[in-house]
Formats: sequence, structure tokens, C-alpha cells
Amino acid sequence: MSHFATNNDPDLVRTVKKADGTSFDLYFPLELNATDYLRRILLSIQYMLRPIYSRVCALPGIRKMKHERCEYEEDEIDLHYLLKHMSQNQQAYLLTIGMQPDRFKDYIKFLANARNFLAHDNQVSAEVYMEKCFHHGLELATASHSA
Repeated sequence: MSHFATNNDPDLVRTVKKADGTSFDLYFPLELNATDYLRRILLSIQYMLRPIYSRVCALPGIRKMKHERCEYEEDEIDLHYLLKHMSQNQQAYLLTIGMQPDRFKDYIKFLANARNFLAHDNQVSAEVYMEKCFHHGLELATASHSA
């Protein structure tokens, strides 16, 4: 049985017109898929890491992440730049979080790969990342007392 809308569901189907004048129907799923859940897991990790980013940025010698001329504040930094900041300031994060260096590096690398998977719409199934991202996020939250 399909979990997608049919032509009888006007609220769940949209006709998309292409530049060449042709069109196609786009059906919206009635339930979330693995990619949706992975996106939610990574978004939760982003929100959990933001206060840690602020604590680390308050340490002497640690600068906020920049993009062009703007510094990212806690409430606006996304997961890509959070993980980049964590990689660039590993010692400060290790002191703040209290995690083993090898485990920390593995988590950051894995989470960055999962985030890139979503951002670049790879053909690999999101299920490959879901369980480990959930586990890594939970362990980071527990280690940083954000859980």
C-alpha cells in the first residue's frame, strides 16, 4: 500500500510547471521517511550544541565562527559551522565537554558526513546515519550536561 497521496487528495498533490511549459504532479508523503527523521536528529544536535558553542566562545582566545564579515551568534549558527568550529577548537571543546579526544574526533567527523549527506542529497539511504547520529548526539549531550 502506498503512503503517498493520490489524485483524489487535492491537499497532498501539487502540479509543478517546468520552464519548458510541461508539468508534473508532485505527491506529498503522508508520513515521514528516514531522511526526515535524520534531519530532525541533526537539528536536535544543532540546538543542543549551540549553548556549548557560547560557553567555548566565552573562553579566552576563542573567537566566534565567522562567515565573510559576520560572526555567528549562538541562536543563528547552523550545524555545518558548529562542527567546523568544534574541529578548529578541539581542545577548548574537549575541556568543556569532557570527552576523550579520539571519540570526539570520530563523532565530529561522522556528524559532518551525515550533515553533508543531507545537504548534498546523496543517493545513500539516510538509515545508514540515523542510529549512529542519535547515539552520538545523545553521548555529546550527556557529556556536556545538555541532556
